[in-house]
Amino acid sequence: MADKLPTIPSRTEPAPLAGRAVFGGWAGYLVARQRGSSGAAAACVGAVSAVGSASLFTRLRRRASESRDFPAWMIAVLEDALVVSVGAALVNALDA
Repeated sequence: MADKLPTIPSRTEPAPLAGRAVFGGWAGYLVARQRGSSGAAAACVGAVSAVGSASLFTRLRRRASESRDFPAWMIAVLEDALVVSVGAALVNALDA
């Protein structure tokens, strides 16, 4: 909810986007290291995924809220559920 405050910059502005890249990279690194793999490639994938999904979902959320009568919070909840589901599926696929 904090990202809806007027003082919080958009997730696609440079500083928040850089933060997403760092934390996405760190998450990728940690998952890879937990599985005994090299963390460098996974960190790159995590960083690129974080930046790409921030940009993609910002555009999708804007389009959905303009073309439908869905409240912004509902679209945000659906977005978060989708991101968590896809992320969990990808991590589980690594275990297979």
